[in-house]
Parts: sequence; structure tokens; C-alpha cells
Amino acid sequence: MGSITYIPYHQLTYQVKGRYYTEPSKGYLGYSMSATTVELSLQSGDFDVLLESTGTEDSTTWNWLLVEVNQVLWDTLRLRPGKHAYPIHLKNYSNGNVTVRWFKCTESFVGEIRFYGITLRSGSAQSDKTALSPSSKLLFIGNSITCGYGNQVAIPSPPQGNPNTGFHAANENAYDSYAQVCARRLSTSADAVCYSGLGMYRNFNGDTTNTLPKLFNRVLLENPESPIWDSTKSSYQVIVINLGTNDYYLESKDIPLPEEAFVQHYILFVEKLLRWYPQAHIICTNGTMLNDGWPMGKKCFTRVQANIERVCAYFHSKNIQQVHSFKFSPQQGPFGEDYHPSKRTHEQMADSLVTFIKQQTWWK
Repeated sequence: MGSITYIPYHQLTYQVKGRYYTEPSKGYLGYSMSATTVELSLQSGDFDVLLESTGTEDSTTWNWLLVEVNQVLWDTLRLRPGKHAYPIHLKNYSNGNVTVRWFKCTESFVGEIRFYGITLRSGSAQSDKTALSPSSKLLFIGNSITCGYGNQVAIPSPPQGNPNTGFHAANENAYDSYAQVCARRLSTSADAVCYSGLGMYRNFNGDTTNTLPKLFNRVLLENPESPIWDSTKSSYQVIVINLGTNDYYLESKDIPLPEEAFVQHYILFVEKLLRWYPQAHIICTNGTMLNDGWPMGKKCFTRVQANIERVCAYFHSKNIQQVHSFKFSPQQGPFGEDYHPSKRTHEQMADSLVTFIKQQTWWK
């Protein structure tokens, strides 16, 4: 039996896709957002990855990861609360370089993950950083739809089924969200800044203080004491904003959305993104959950699309042509949890968005 060696994260050949921070004095790298991916390059061998999760044991709030080896889905890891070692067996890769990724399927409020390092049981941790994949070309900013809320189930409409299930982390998979499917079909990867219930001007619960634009600078969206993200660490060709569903939700309670405020906040947020990422093309859209039939008489789908067009028209009037609108079609059943898009609907969303992006002369 060969020697067993512990290697801290900072001594490995690795990269992170998505937002993260490091605590050198405590020996870990931390992150919490959906779709955040840690990628290692090493010589083939078996190892244990040392991870800490602040999630729980309950299926509603446990963290879980998908593992890829050489870009092929390999395994799933359901994380236990606290700090534990999780084995990664690579016996089928007896020779040569191996790229291993683990992908966070759950969103920020489910809990933070901290990566400490690996215990190498065979093989070598020495590898070439050029083996790592290129940086993400895409950034998706959104709500529960972008997180993949409830997309691991497909529930018929009443009376055959009841999609009002409540949230279960076990049924949330950002890997199967339209954002990540779109990225894979475009042969790239996508970072995500998304959180259930948040809006552009107001949230699902009516709060206007902790909307997504106001939390956007955070590394840990759920944490008011979060480190601030350094925007120079990332550069994107395309940014997709998918917000508006939660802004309009309270129309169902006869609480109208102040649409002028919605448009102005949207414009301010796009201006901020253009300052951070001046070369990016920005696609403004809204998800599949709104429609004109519910709430009765409110025409929420038509109204949100009209307001998105107003935002784009503002930038075009300033001769800023890199801001675009895109329209998803309202969804049909079966549904994910709480009437969120199912995996099938996410795939349909990705199909339409990929077609739109490939038609643009600026995509490369």
C-alpha cells in the first residue's frame, strides 16, 4: 500500500468557477452559491476530499454535489453537517492526468461549503494547470428558476397532482437548470448569482431592502457579513438577467407593482453590470412561471416583457447596443416543486436561449 498524504487546498492545482473566498488561517476555501464548481487537476488515483457543510441532515436543507471526472458525471455526494472526508474513487483511470470537478447543486440559503484539501491515497497531486478548463463565458443572475428549484420532480396540475410541495433541497439541482444546460450546449460554463424569492425591485414577500441587485456584491448571498466579491476576478462575454417573477407575485394579493420603480431599478442594475463588465452583452429576460391568465386580469407576463423592452430601449437611446431582450414562453405542466419549471421545461428554456445566442453576430 502506498503512502497516504494530506494536501491542503492551496497546494493543489485547482480553480473555482463562481464566487468564493479563502480563509488561509483556518485552512479552507468557502462558497455557497448555486453552480459553484471546484476543479482539480491531478494524476490518476483515489483520494478523499475534506469538506465542511453548514447545511443539515434534513432533505429540505441538505447540501449536495455532483462529481464529474474528465467531464463525465461520476457520482453524487450528499454532505453531512460539519467537516467530513468524502472518498473519490478513480480506479478506472489508472494512468495519466485526471480532471475532477464537484458542482454545488443547492442554493445559498441551504448552506455554505468549505473545501480544506484532499487526502491522496494513490497517484500524484502534481499536474499541469493548463489541464483545467477555461473560465466561464456566461453569468446568469436570477431567482429560484436559475437555482433549479424543484426541478428533479415532474408533478401534474390538479386534480391529477399537487405541485404545492414546499422546498426540498434534494429536489433542487442547478446542474439541470436552463442556465447550466445552456452553457454546456454552448461548450462553455456558466457562473450563477441567484437566490429563491428575490426580485429586481421587490422580493416575493414584498421586501425592497434585500433584493438581488442590493445583495449582488456578496460572495455569500445569504450572509450579511459576507466578503465582497472582487469583480476583476471574472470576465464574461454574456450576462443573462432573469428577474421579475417575484416582483410581480404580489399582484396575486392585489398589491400592484410600482412599474416605474421596477424599470428604474433595472436600468441602474444594468448600468452597474456594464461598469463591472464593459465588454459583456447583457440579455434581459424573465422566466417561464408568469402568464397572462394568473392572476386573473393582471396580464403579468405581458407587462413584465413590456417593461424589459423599456429597459433595453433606454440603453439603445444612449447608443448602447449590447443590451438585449429575450422572451421565454410561459410553461406548461408537469411542474417542479411549487409550480417551478421541471427538468423538461428547463431543457426547453435552454433550447430557445441557445438558439437566440447562436444567432447573434457577437457570440463567439
